[in-house]
Amino acid sequence: MFPALMGRWPAYARFERGLANDHLRLDSVIDGLDVALRLWCEAPGSELARGRALDLANHLHDLMAVHLDLEDADVLPMIATVFIAEEYADLEARLSEDLDLRQALFTVPWFMITVDPGTAARTLAGAPAALKVVFRLTWRRNRSLAERAFA
Repeated sequence: MFPALMGRWPAYARFERGLANDHLRLDSVIDGLDVALRLWCEAPGSELARGRALDLANHLHDLMAVHLDLEDADVLPMIATVFIAEEYADLEARLSEDLDLRQALFTVPWFMITVDPGTAARTLAGAPAALKVVFRLTWRRNRSLAERAFA
């Protein structure tokens, strides 16, 4: 999506580097959180493991909130201006093909349980089919884990 946007809307260049850096930071935090959650599962009574997992989960939430706010406010309007519906559908289909399943299995349910119900419903309604499948396969388990973690 973003390389195609860069090719059509040069003003996107002022956001590209920051968003790319955000994506790298998000990947790093997600990987760290995955490790922290596994350690916590191995030692459920460990306050150190719990604290590390919760710290990383909160950090991920904060990073995502800022990142998505920027994308929503500045980048999505560019996309809506530049691409017609058929072009967007083609880009979305290619995005689904390139989906990193390991990351999606974590990110999709995590995002959906951390946003308000209205945002979750709108996100799910507009999500590509692959992400809807990931959500439907993972939401119960992840909601249960979140309830245990944050209870």
